[in-house]
Amino acid sequence: MCVAQGLLDLLPATNSAFNTNFTAQDVVTSLFDAMGVPPDNNCAHQAILVDAGSKLRVGSFPVRTSWTRSALLWHLIQTADTSTISYIRAFLEKADFTALGSDSVIEKSGYQITSSGFVFDFANMAIRIENVSWKDDAQASNDEASKVKDTLSVALDRMYSNALGELRG
Repeated sequence: MCVAQGLLDLLPATNSAFNTNFTAQDVVTSLFDAMGVPPDNNCAHQAILVDAGSKLRVGSFPVRTSWTRSALLWHLIQTADTSTISYIRAFLEKADFTALGSDSVIEKSGYQITSSGFVFDFANMAIRIENVSWKDDAQASNDEASKVKDTLSVALDRMYSNALGELRG
C-alpha cells in the first residue's frame, strides 16, 4: 500500500513531540484501517489529513504548524479515524491564530477541541486525556458513590479518564 511521503516525513517530528515511537508500518496500518487501499494506488490525497489549514502556515507560525501537523498524524495513528481528523481540521479553519500573538506555548482559552477522548490544545500545544468522572461514566447510584472516599474517588476519576482515553484512542 502506498503512503504519502509527507506523512512519513512527519514521523520524526511526531515521535519527538509526543514521546512516541511510531513507525512507517503504524502509518500504513492506520491508513488502511481508515481508508482501505487507495484507488489506482494514488496516495496523494492522504497528505490532506495532516494539513494544518489556511490559518496556520509555516511562514507565519512554524512551531505551531509543525506541532499541529504532528498532532493530526498522532491522532490518525491512534484512532485510524479520518472523520475525527476532518472535525479537528474544520476547527482549525475557524481559529484565529494571529490573536495568539506568539508562535510559542501560550495559555489561552478558545483553542481547545475534544476528539476521541483527547483534548487538543492548540494554544498550549498539548494533548491530554479528557477528564471523566467515574460516577457519571459508571452510572453509579448516589448510594454507591457515597460509599467511596474522596481520595479514592479522585483515583477512580484518573483511572477512568486514562482507560477511556486509551479505549477511545
